[in-house]
Parts: sequence; structure tokens; C-alpha cells
Amino acid sequence: METPRSLMHDLLTFRASDAKRMWMDNIKARDGWQCTYCGSTENLTIDHIVPRCKGGARWDANNCTTACRACNQAKGSMSLADFTNFVLAV
Repeated sequence: METPRSLMHDLLTFRASDAKRMWMDNIKARDGWQCTYCGSTENLTIDHIVPRCKGGARWDANNCTTACRACNQAKGSMSLADFTNFVLAV
């Protein structure tokens, strides 16, 4: 099968920032465009479930979830279990 020249041009000019944005949008869509921790739909970011500083994979979608900025900052480098206990204690 021959690939159209325009498609090849698009693939060759695909920027890393576009790929990252699409990857992040796919994670957010998978999680229903809401924070996994509190359900907010504002200021969404990507949180690493197992923090990268503790050996978590950076680009593994299974290690990432949608989090609002407040929850992501509150979790920081805590493990999911520690963060859950922290939230329940507050």
C-alpha cells in the first residue's frame, strides 16, 4: 500500500510537544476529564501514581492519572496509599 505524500509530510513534521499534548489529552479522556481524587474538572494535570522520584515510570499511561492542580500538589511525592491516608485524616 502506498502512503500518500501529505501523510508522510505530516508524520515527518510531527512535533514532540504535539505528541505530549495528545498523550496527556488521552489520559484525561480515559479518566473522564475529571480529577481521580476529588472529581474536579478545573485545572487538570497529570499525576504519577508511583512518583518518578520513587521509581515510577514517566511515560507509562498505567502510572499516570488525571488530577487537579490542588490534589497533584497536595500529593507531591507521596505514595498513593500515603496520600489516601492523608486525605482521610483531614
